[in-house]
Amino acid sequence: MAFPHDFEGNFEVGSASEWTATVGTQATVKHYKDLARQRAWGMPYQGAYALHAEFGVDTDSYVRSTSIAVSSGTTEDDKFMLYIGKDVTASVTTEVAIMQHLPVVAAVGLRIESGGEIFFGIRSTSAALTVSPIALERGKYYTVELEIDTTGGNTCTARIAELGIEVTTTNAAVTGATTEGWLGILGIGAGSLANVTGSLTLDAYVHDTARIYGDLARFPQRRLITKTEHVFVGAGEICDIQLLAGGGTDCLAEVYDTDVADTARSTLVAMVTNSVSDEAKDYGGRGPIYVYNGAYVVLAGTEPQAIITIGATASYGNEAALRSTSR
Repeated sequence: MAFPHDFEGNFEVGSASEWTATVGTQATVKHYKDLARQRAWGMPYQGAYALHAEFGVDTDSYVRSTSIAVSSGTTEDDKFMLYIGKDVTASVTTEVAIMQHLPVVAAVGLRIESGGEIFFGIRSTSAALTVSPIALERGKYYTVELEIDTTGGNTCTARIAELGIEVTTTNAAVTGATTEGWLGILGIGAGSLANVTGSLTLDAYVHDTARIYGDLARFPQRRLITKTEHVFVGAGEICDIQLLAGGGTDCLAEVYDTDVADTARSTLVAMVTNSVSDEAKDYGGRGPIYVYNGAYVVLAGTEPQAIITIGATASYGNEAALRSTSR
């Protein structure tokens, strides 16, 4: 497994700039305040931004990255968070891919049935989804995992950890390698995305060379972050920061008082730097760090990570309160 990951896309800069390109118009990065105004929509899994994909138009819409490439004869893994909007319905049973590798060695997706049920599945090449018999609920987050094996004839596996779902397919692709990964809404077969209404929220995507697994808790009081992000939004305090420096003396963790990724010097409230490679550097117990808009932690340098200890907050871990104050 790479340090910290081969690719991580959390949308926390407020755009999809960490991806190679955005295709289509129905998958866009949205701020939590915009998502909060529609109670059927999912809020970001963590932080201030997420990828929001709306149905209703028969056009594939997704973000794509050429950094998500898997060599021939290897096995690699994806993990991301999926929220099925409370308003998702289909007039005709429709299958939708939500993450796939190109060529389509493996893809994970949803079968949205006209009768109302939604099932999770996996496919290879142009095949229909092989789905689990366990129906998914609307209005909650699921941890989606995909294990892709680029050796032809080998097994690829998709999982939803919260429900113990595991479905498999045989890699039927001719090529032995993939060149990029896509995340969004992609039609499967003759089904039209225009037959589906509602939306999906996709967040916290990670790709690496070994299984990544999900989080033990969505809102822990002590968080390990591996990329720049809003640790929380709204007013609150950070009790401590531990910078985990990588192989250099140029690592830093900066805290900005913002919920819109504003790194103007006027919003900077704390900074931790290192002087020795591979060291763990504490903030030093100099009292809590207070923010009023949000805690945006910027990581920079050679392979930095940070452990953030969160104190009292106005709405961290309370989605209902966050929705209420955002409207």
